[in-house]
Amino acid sequence: MMNLHSYILKYNMYNKLYTRVILILIIILNTIRSEVLFAEESFYKRRAEGWHWYEERKIQKDKKEDEQKKKDLHPPKVITPTQILKLYRQELERKLQLAMLFPTLENVKNYQELQKDLMGRSQLFSERWMQSIYLNPHLDFTSKYPINQIGRHTYIDEEKKVKSAKLKALSNTYGFFFFFKGDCPYCHTFAPIVKRFAARYDWTVKAISLDGGKLKEYPKPLLDNGIAERLTITQVPALIAVNPKTQEMLPISYGLTSEDEMETRILTLIGKS
Repeated sequence: MMNLHSYILKYNMYNKLYTRVILILIIILNTIRSEVLFAEESFYKRRAEGWHWYEERKIQKDKKEDEQKKKDLHPPKVITPTQILKLYRQELERKLQLAMLFPTLENVKNYQELQKDLMGRSQLFSERWMQSIYLNPHLDFTSKYPINQIGRHTYIDEEKKVKSAKLKALSNTYGFFFFFKGDCPYCHTFAPIVKRFAARYDWTVKAISLDGGKLKEYPKPLLDNGIAERLTITQVPALIAVNPKTQEMLPISYGLTSEDEMETRILTLIGKS
């Protein structure tokens, strides 16, 4: 009887132990199954990525590097001197308008202080400008084009020499057609000017009378053979510079003009070409 009772007790004990082991195994299996299912689900969800899913961390790292490079390429904006000066002027204008609309002592004083600061900066700039010119002669415009009286006279004399040489050189390739009429008072006034110019710079003049008249300076003029019409000469006196070799013709004067003006026009139209 005792043996049977002991056997039953042992059986119950082993049965409980077996039940516990089974429960533990079931829990472990369920845990493993959940992890497998989660892994499978994760894999199938990401299978469209192919074999690139493993590069996720590298891609994120590359994105951070790209963002950093963009920041390096676009540094924070720094205000420029142009912007500073613009803001300065705007502030000066604002204070002026405020002082004019509300002329309190405080508003007027604020504008005066800023204006004084601006004038001081302008004065300093002017001083530095002159210092730079004195230290760098090649920047001095007046060294080539003097403005003082003595230097100006010397400059004018030298310019006349250069101008005279150019005009004499042009006489080798150019001459004048001088169109006039015998009853034209302006033609009689202009004729001695043309003659003096031609004598000074060795230019040849072909005087052409449109009405058969004569001039004191040109008593034996050529008669118009139709060239006036070809050149559309509609008023006199008319002075045309002519290059016989190239047959180039340039109008120098329609109407009465001075010798200085003739020089300027010739050098402008011919001398700089």
